[in-house]
Amino acid sequence: MDARQALRRGDRKGLRRRSGMMLLLGLIAGCCLAGLVADASPALAQQEITIIPGKKKVWPAPSDQQRFWHEPKTQLTLEQFTALFKRSHPACLIPENYNAVLLANTVEVKLDRKKPKKDELRFHTIWYQKNGDGEGKTTYKLKLEPITRLELWYVPNVGTMLPRNRTLHWCVKMFAGSVYVFCFDAESAARDFMDATASILAATGRKLTMPSYGIYVDNLTPEQAEDLGQTSVEYVLVTSVAIDGPADKAGIRALDVIQQINGIPIRNASQFSALDTPPGSKFPVVLLRRAEIPGKEPKQYTWETKKLELVAR
Repeated sequence: MDARQALRRGDRKGLRRRSGMMLLLGLIAGCCLAGLVADASPALAQQEITIIPGKKKVWPAPSDQQRFWHEPKTQLTLEQFTALFKRSHPACLIPENYNAVLLANTVEVKLDRKKPKKDELRFHTIWYQKNGDGEGKTTYKLKLEPITRLELWYVPNVGTMLPRNRTLHWCVKMFAGSVYVFCFDAESAARDFMDATASILAATGRKLTMPSYGIYVDNLTPEQAEDLGQTSVEYVLVTSVAIDGPADKAGIRALDVIQQINGIPIRNASQFSALDTPPGSKFPVVLLRRAEIPGKEPKQYTWETKKLELVAR
């Protein structure tokens, strides 16, 4: 019996009991999570760092929002993933109104055998606005069809965003056409939520995409290229590395500048994203890493060339 049949069978009371999920939501949207909801890449604070003596250039400082590598389980049974949902208690930030706080009483899995595109998660909630301008009840429907990717993040500073939920540091970023964020008080709960979501998708013939390396990159600016001694703007800047992911295990760090992968010169972020590397393949990565020059006041930096071995997921 597949997931759709199980959800359509007559034991509705049992189904509600298995698929019910009490959620304690209290996510206040704001600038601290802007990197999670506004863009595909994390927000990076800016600071001036002296690279060339006598000159100051703007380089990004690593974000305090840390991404963690997690490949969700996809073989959980209906009872297993509904049980995980039931004991999950995330805060939810939805793209229709990032300034609203949703407090869900239950979450239901609704699957339509005749019209699979209508498959959805239903959040039965009470809600209120951050500024206090409104409150009420609603059922929020999240379609399964557009869900393509999940990411796990740790956000240390949530005080201004979550004044009533200051312990919800573990956030799952969901790509589903728009970006959704679900935050938890424990890492294990966030990972369970990802496993349950991935298993629902697998049970209905869908699947998530996983990155090959576990890093975000961006194009260099002309000013950054000048600091590297380049006459043209090329290479890519690593802005975030997922802990325990392939890049992290290879020794790649945030703010490294990738020059080559498997002997191929990397010109820009678009070229990097288009690289086709078979899963499990090993290849060299040549990069530049900023290093402090000893004994210099104020602090000055140079760039060291490193060659690492990366294993693609």
